Amino acid sequence: MIREEVLSGRAPGFVIHEDGTVRFYNWVCVPAMEELKNNFFYEGHHISHSVHPVGNKLYKDLKQTFWWSNIK
Repeated sequence: MIREEVLSGRAPGFVIHEDGTVRFYNWVCVPAMEELKNNFFYEGHHISHSVHPVGNKLYKDLKQTFWWSNIK
């Protein structure tokens, strides 16, 4: 698990933030759970106060805050 690797110093670029989240540099790490990732995209596309419902802009906005391997 990445948390143990961070604590042992074997995960360069990863830190445990003061709020308990694991971060890769400054991005919040999202666990490798497809359902959770899909929820990010669903919320970004379908909530009534979505600012950028267009796909490419949504990815760009998500990448400013969140990180997971193979994010577009």
